[in-house]
Amino acid sequence: MTLFNYYLKQSLSFMIAFLIGALLYLLMIVAIYPTVQKMDGLDEMMKQMPKELNAIFNMQAGLQDINQFIAMEYYGMIFIILMLCFAIMLSNHLFGKSIENKSFANMMNLPYSRVNIMTQIQTAAIIAHLLLGIFMSVGCMVFIQWFVKNPDYKISTLIHLNVLGVIVFLIIHLFSITCMLICKEVKHGILLSSAVALLMYGLSIGAKLSEDVEWMKYFTVFSFYDSAKISTGDAYLVLCYSICGLIIIILFFLNTILFKNKNLQL
Repeated sequence: MTLFNYYLKQSLSFMIAFLIGALLYLLMIVAIYPTVQKMDGLDEMMKQMPKELNAIFNMQAGLQDINQFIAMEYYGMIFIILMLCFAIMLSNHLFGKSIENKSFANMMNLPYSRVNIMTQIQTAAIIAHLLLGIFMSVGCMVFIQWFVKNPDYKISTLIHLNVLGVIVFLIIHLFSITCMLICKEVKHGILLSSAVALLMYGLSIGAKLSEDVEWMKYFTVFSFYDSAKISTGDAYLVLCYSICGLIIIILFFLNTILFKNKNLQL
């Protein structure tokens, strides 16, 4: 087994475990939609709720169709929490543990350069994130066809809800590796990346509460993933994908350079 195949196997096995849990949550949300759909006046009641509350829970999309319902009930918060855990835990699984058990130092005896090792780790993680987004998209479509009669939904919207989501959290994953490379101990790197990720999530919520603090959205990557706007077609998808892709490329090469110069304990 080559080194890349090893890391890819580790990434995919970890991804599958999270995929099962994420799909179960999604299944539960989609299954209750037919019941919610029959409730008269619910959409009007939500529109009368405070703007701030709607912003916090991403309820501004409404309940007009299944796209908007799952964007509010699942992708607005549950998906974000699950993916946040996945991104940071995968970085520790692939990278952090190898530093703690000093296996990287042993790899120096193998015919792999540090650049090659770091490239293969990050490439395996990228593949795992993208496959997670694809499988989630397919699972979402299957569940909708299974539970919802005559569903009115856009396949492209479901794909963007999942794929753009995993791309945003791929940034969190790579940033978590960056923190581990900067900090002397892995646990400090995990704490730092988790704190920054939660802070950015808080800024993204806070930016929706008032126009006076809307400037906060420029300091968080979560501004690129607004499930409500994606479900209604108001998101600037090309811009979001482009900026996220640029950030991923920067972090990819930054991590490679940092790992090349990192002092690995024997």
